[in-house]
Amino acid sequence: MCIIAVLCIISISFKIISITHFPGQEFSRGIMSEKKLGKKEKTHKLLIRTAVELFIKKRSSNVTLEEVADTADVARRTLYNHFQNKETLILEIASPIINDGMDYLEEISCKDVLYIDDITGLFLFLWKKYGLSLDLLYNIDFEDFLAFKDLHHKYLAKYIEVFNRLSDIPPDLNDNKMNIAAILFRCFVSILSRLENMDNTELRFKKCIHGIIEGISLTEH
Repeated sequence: MCIIAVLCIISISFKIISITHFPGQEFSRGIMSEKKLGKKEKTHKLLIRTAVELFIKKRSSNVTLEEVADTADVARRTLYNHFQNKETLILEIASPIINDGMDYLEEISCKDVLYIDDITGLFLFLWKKYGLSLDLLYNIDFEDFLAFKDLHHKYLAKYIEVFNRLSDIPPDLNDNKMNIAAILFRCFVSILSRLENMDNTELRFKKCIHGIIEGISLTEH
């Protein structure tokens, strides 16, 4: 189990991001093909895609709207026709991720009993839809955007609430569920990015999550 725990640490510490590849990700692929989009829609998607890449590379606080426009080779005045300020841009990019996560958590919270696999189901659901763009949640400085800060805090609170109800967490970790929840939330994207090209990705991921929890626990299995 120590090897799996080390994998998690390595995933956090040495994150290798493939900016050009976002599996199942709406922002990079788009719901419609580029050929079916008008000029305005193409520009809008280009700006979003560019912002996603810059935020992941540099964090949101280190990126200006002017840099997004210049990197996308779009006139700055054109960008402001699409996004009034950086907060409106971030809301459009990240709100769907959080709202989808909230909906999933609300659905599974109706169960009488919750298990670790319910949380791994959340991680897999988000990964399949957004891929590496989930790294946005680690690279947006939410404290700078009040409207988004509240939404993000509600999402994290719901995640912790569900995690605290997991019935198969080892007994010696019951008082540390919040710490375990934070560890898994922080590293699941990095783990999946390394497993995605292997066969039986979902099974390997589930075993990895269970292995991390068991590795932290002192309970004999």
